[in-house]
Amino acid sequence: MHLISYAGYEGPRRTIPVRKPQTRHERRWAHKIDPVTRTQAAMDEFNREGMRVFNDRGMPAVYREVVRVVARAHSINVMLLASKSRMRIAVLARNEAMYKIKAHDNRISMPKLGRWFERDHTSVLYCIACHQERNRLPLLVGFDLVRIRRRNAMVAAQRVLSKAAPLSPAETTEQ
Repeated sequence: MHLISYAGYEGPRRTIPVRKPQTRHERRWAHKIDPVTRTQAAMDEFNREGMRVFNDRGMPAVYREVVRVVARAHSINVMLLASKSRMRIAVLARNEAMYKIKAHDNRISMPKLGRWFERDHTSVLYCIACHQERNRLPLLVGFDLVRIRRRNAMVAAQRVLSKAAPLSPAETTEQ
């Protein structure tokens, strides 16, 4: 039994069991995702702090509720969504939250959505497009992932070729 106390919490000090990680990925990252959130009270505190962060960034209450629901569906805390974490479970949940917010109100601009999640507007486009593709959802943005991935592969190949040793004059005349 873990006993965790913090300022402002005066409730019972017993551990409430948290759902055990089921998949290999969840088991691998469980110690990093919630090392302290083994108690429900601490988990609630992280959620409140995350909601406070989104509120400070100017996110309306209706969208904060969407973020809270997505975080609960992925069994993570809202603070992890508000952070700059690149753990896969946080990224997938953040992408879903962005998609659902954009689906709720298509008039929200990408820079505004990016400010709420501390991302660039092109990162928001990419996140929404990846979520659409991964889950075969209706298109909300016209971001062509195939074209972007092809371009990135070409750029990477050019970098590799440019770093390769240049041919000697004798080798160039043979070709």
